Amino acid sequence: MKLAIFDFDGTLLRGNSYHLFFHWNWRRRPARAPGLWFWALLRQARLVPACFLKNRSLQILRGMPAAEVSALGRRLYAELLAPRLRPAGLRELAERRAEGCEVLLVTGAFDFLVAPFAEAQDIGLWRATRLKYENAVCCGAIDGRELTGAAKLQAVEDLLAGRQPDWAESWAYGDEKSDGAVLWRVGRPVWIKTGRKMPAGFPAICRAARWDT
Repeated sequence: MKLAIFDFDGTLLRGNSYHLFFHWNWRRRPARAPGLWFWALLRQARLVPACFLKNRSLQILRGMPAAEVSALGRRLYAELLAPRLRPAGLRELAERRAEGCEVLLVTGAFDFLVAPFAEAQDIGLWRATRLKYENAVCCGAIDGRELTGAAKLQAVEDLLAGRQPDWAESWAYGDEKSDGAVLWRVGRPVWIKTGRKMPAGFPAICRAARWDT
């Protein structure tokens, strides 16, 4: 079994879904905007961790039933994310699938934003950063850790439990250093150029691709 493992933010999506959610958040509740931007400045200065700021942003969902969070995710996907999908990335996904690859989506993006994409693309094997719920009510925070770095590779292995993929003939696509663990695992890694240099430590066989179209 050959795989085609895709990242989402910066790879299949132009930009970052969290940044889009952040700006929607402060537009939706202007009274909270000064506080959000204050924490964003502290994050930019690396005085607080990324997960702290993200949990602050997720407070807008606190107390919301799971069904409403899911509905909001579908709306935000349609309004903010779907127009920013990379056509070239979608073509690559379709080509890999046509070649017989099993498509996986593993991303640090929030699960309620990514779920509509996975459904639209008929991707059954996917993982994203999960939101925390208690009694089907959103806590307005991340459940556990963000899905980045080594956690991404672990998510891939969990999705494939009991299967024997052909790693040497498999593909993986990413645009950031946090995708490196997954790119190292396959024989056909692809780095998506987004204006930055290829991160140090990426596989020497990594092919560069620009998906501007």
